[in-house]
Amino acid sequence: MVKEFDKSIYNEINKDLTSQGVTKDRYRHHAELDSVINLTSTEPSQNSAQDGAEPIGSSEAPSSSKRSGGLKLSLKTKVTSLLITLGTIPVLLIGSIAYNLAKQSITQEISQNNIARVVSLEDNLKGFIQDRYADIRVLATLPVFTNSSQQQTSSLSERQSLLLNRYEDIYQVYDSIAVFDLTGKVIAKSNQTPVDNPSSRSYFEQVIKTKQPAISQPIHSDASGQLSLYLAAPVLDENTQKLVAVIQSRMPIQYLQDSINLMGSDREELYLINTTNGKIFLSNQSKIVNQPLTKVFPDAKELLTADKPNTLVTSDQVKKHQDLLAYTPFRKINDLPDLPWVAVMATPDAIAFLPQRQLLLTLTLGTSLTTLLVAAVAVYLANRLTSPLLAATNAVKALGEGELDTRLELVGTDELGVLGSNINRMASQLQTLVANQQASLNKAQLFADVVTHAAKPDEKAHAFDLVVNAAKEKLAAERVVIYYFDPGYRGTIVAEAVDSPWPKAIANEITDACIPRKLLEAYRKGRVVPTSDVQAEKYSSGHMQLLNRLQVKANLVVPIVGVDNLIGLLVAHQCSRTRVWRTDEIDFLQELATHLGLALSGATLATVKTAEADRAGQVIEITSRIRQSFTVEEIYQSATSGIREALKTDRVLVYLFDEIAQGTIVAESVGHGWPKSLGAEIADPCFAHQYVEKYQQGRVSALDNIYQAGLSDCYLGQLEPFKVKAHLVAPILAEDKLLGLLVAHQCSGTRHWEESDINFFRQMAIQLGFALEQAKLVEQLKQARIAAEVVSQEQQQQREALQLQLLELVNKVEGAAQGDLTVRAEILSGEIGTVADFFNAVIESLRRIVTQVKTAATEVNQSVGDNAGAIHQLSEAALQQTQEITNTLDSVAQMSRSIQEVASNARQAAAVAHTAANTAQSGTHAIERSVASILILRDTIAETAKKVKRLGESSQQISQVVAFINQIALQTNLLSINAGIEAARAGEEGQGFAVVAEEVGELAARAATATKEIEQIVDNIQQGTSEVVEAMELGTTQVVEGTYLVQEAKDSFGEILNVSTQIDQFIQSISQATVSQAETSSAVTNVMKDIAQISERTYQSTEHISHSLQDTVSIAEELQTSVGKFKVDQNYD
Repeated sequence: MVKEFDKSIYNEINKDLTSQGVTKDRYRHHAELDSVINLTSTEPSQNSAQDGAEPIGSSEAPSSSKRSGGLKLSLKTKVTSLLITLGTIPVLLIGSIAYNLAKQSITQEISQNNIARVVSLEDNLKGFIQDRYADIRVLATLPVFTNSSQQQTSSLSERQSLLLNRYEDIYQVYDSIAVFDLTGKVIAKSNQTPVDNPSSRSYFEQVIKTKQPAISQPIHSDASGQLSLYLAAPVLDENTQKLVAVIQSRMPIQYLQDSINLMGSDREELYLINTTNGKIFLSNQSKIVNQPLTKVFPDAKELLTADKPNTLVTSDQVKKHQDLLAYTPFRKINDLPDLPWVAVMATPDAIAFLPQRQLLLTLTLGTSLTTLLVAAVAVYLANRLTSPLLAATNAVKALGEGELDTRLELVGTDELGVLGSNINRMASQLQTLVANQQASLNKAQLFADVVTHAAKPDEKAHAFDLVVNAAKEKLAAERVVIYYFDPGYRGTIVAEAVDSPWPKAIANEITDACIPRKLLEAYRKGRVVPTSDVQAEKYSSGHMQLLNRLQVKANLVVPIVGVDNLIGLLVAHQCSRTRVWRTDEIDFLQELATHLGLALSGATLATVKTAEADRAGQVIEITSRIRQSFTVEEIYQSATSGIREALKTDRVLVYLFDEIAQGTIVAESVGHGWPKSLGAEIADPCFAHQYVEKYQQGRVSALDNIYQAGLSDCYLGQLEPFKVKAHLVAPILAEDKLLGLLVAHQCSGTRHWEESDINFFRQMAIQLGFALEQAKLVEQLKQARIAAEVVSQEQQQQREALQLQLLELVNKVEGAAQGDLTVRAEILSGEIGTVADFFNAVIESLRRIVTQVKTAATEVNQSVGDNAGAIHQLSEAALQQTQEITNTLDSVAQMSRSIQEVASNARQAAAVAHTAANTAQSGTHAIERSVASILILRDTIAETAKKVKRLGESSQQISQVVAFINQIALQTNLLSINAGIEAARAGEEGQGFAVVAEEVGELAARAATATKEIEQIVDNIQQGTSEVVEAMELGTTQVVEGTYLVQEAKDSFGEILNVSTQIDQFIQSISQATVSQAETSSAVTNVMKDIAQISERTYQSTEHISHSLQDTVSIAEELQTSVGKFKVDQNYD
């Protein structure tokens, strides 16, 4: 009991600590608390009571004590309850087992009984609907509806209506039976009951589409005003099986209601539910018909998707009581269409489970009587057993209510004495523990306040003050300070709590050279330095001067560490004396520094994340602006102004390199009041050797203070005119080539460049390089387009100039074509000049030749003119004789050519005649094949004629079978008439049989009609067969005649072949004769040549002179005429 009480206190304190964000594993007092809770010492105390303790009697309990949260029941009550429990558990167990077995058996029996009843209801309804389904299918197949031959009779509609009336009267469940055409128009109907047009209803469309019977869901009939069930079936033409009509029966839902009323009772409610819409369409409770199932039974949605019978207990919202629902879906049987219905039987819970409740009442009464008897015995025993423990119980209760001065009077050394001693010792330890827990709670609250304030940037100073004051109070130190590092690990005391006699250290910027990087790394890893006597430590002289100035005798230094960085130091000073720092003091100061560091890191991280998000937005915005700029000036302006605004710096510039790594500032954005650097040329002789390669690899240089960065005097001299105190430099790269530098200057003072600033600057330099590359490509495209236009214009001008030169050259040389050899082409540069020069050389050579020819012709004319008179007579005689011989030779030559043409034509005629002979030979072979094919065709036609004759004989046998069927139809008709007579004698009992007899008679009549039609068809087939046989015989005759004609054609082709052979022979003879004539003409030619020779010998001398002179004259005249056409210089005329 004591341990349970302590645990409750421990849990409450732990809960408070956890709610403040402090975990118990970090505090040592939790381990101490566990050690107290787990105290199990059983040694009896030798002291009967401690000083100041209040004795408590063993039998008297305080009358007005506060209830403890850990003590719910008295020991007496627990013992009594235990005894009652031990006595009643067997009785209750046996009773519960008996009740549960009986309950399960009765519940199962009730459920099975109700399921059997609802399944019986489903079977009855399904059987009833199945009968109606069979009715409509039988009606749809009656000949009066399916016989197309009877559709032409005038009394058909009356007969159909009479038949429908008989069905309606016989079954007494339909209020309408009608036959519709495919458009929904009534063909026939029973009685005069109005019917609805079913053309737009789904079941009607389904019948037309599937040619299968269908059953509708309950539909409200406009004609009858009742909720009805429609059954429809297709009427198929018995010959063509084509859908010709739809027969429909309408059955009021009341007939199903009668079946439900017969199955139900006053205690039970029966429902039929349409699962497609979830509504109750039939019930023995008329008030809920057409209501959604979930409105009556909200928890019965599973009924709509049930696939087997089952039960369900749910609430009836109409009658406000619990019901046992037994339900079953309508299962598919045979060929009946699926009915999406569920049959439900609802029995009130009070009635359905009445036997179960009676059993429970009986077992409850028996168990209650047994329990009362056992309880009386348990109370008596509990009083005897618990009275010695009441004193200890009351003492513990008082301790639990906060009366920690309470002590228990010890009596004896037995187990109760040991218990009392432990209780007294526990009370003493609780006093100490509660004090420690209160201190821990105060510490946790302090940590929570520190974390809360430090997490807010605007309350950071308040958090620092809270830390130093709390640490000073807790440690009883005379000074506590927070030494805060900047990124360069230069520190400043930002918060201090100090007693009045001692000097203040706040606002002193301290740079302790004795804190090397190694020591800072140790602090970052959590090193704690407790110093009892600073004079005994070997500090550097500078550090000792600082400690002496602050009058420090002892100090305790703990690091303030964030996530992974050293933020500062939390230092406690003892100035009045030396001091040994306890472990709990060190732990407290360390925990306080840890919470402060984590809170500061969280705030810093949040600030960094926000800054990164802002930076990302700025990168996107500036990048978008420079990417929308296509000129270098616009890109520079957008980049420098945007970057300067984002970094809040004094100057941003673009420095571009030339070929020797020297450069010029080409763009700048500078704040008001600072010198401008635009256009400045900066020559750094060391840059190309030391920095180009580094910047080529993406180096970014960030200097917080240019005077402490180790820069050369030359470099500082270049920066000082522009008032630069800190700068940030990033390379501008394009196509892996260093174009220049993007530079940011801080002129107002030194500046620590954050990592986010450097990353942002690097990204903007990259984007600027991309933008410059893009601008360069745009400019190159622009220049290429301009160059292309210039080249195109130059080519156009060259073409035009060349055309002008060619036209001028053609104009100048046109006179040479007319014989003017004095023209000269102007010699220009280029290809046209070369052509002109060559032309001039040719014209000059031609001019000299023409001049020489004219001179020779003139001389010949003069020589001939001198002998013209003497030679003229000789020339005329020789010319006359020559002309006569020439004419004779021409005639002979013409005759020879004619003979040769005749010979050639004779050869062609011979070839044609030979070809004709070959063609005639081929035609003869083709005709022979045609004759063979015609003979085969004649045999085929003869065979076909035989088969057609046998088909005619078979058709005669069909006629005999049809006649036999006709006799059977006549006999069947007689039998149907006899059956009708017998049915009429039987009266009302034979009405159904009379209908069947009438239908059989109609079927017999239809069979007789069909046989007549078959006889007509067979007659047509026989007649057609006879005609086909005659046509084939005629075809055979014509084929024979065709054979004779083809034979005659073959004979004609033979004669043609003979004639062609004779013509070929004649033409060969003509060709030979023509050759002989050609030889004769050659001989005549030779004779004429002999005559010419004789004439030549007769006038040899004259002819020789005449010919010579004549040739000379002719040549001279022709030459004179030719050269007369040319124009040459006067010097050569």
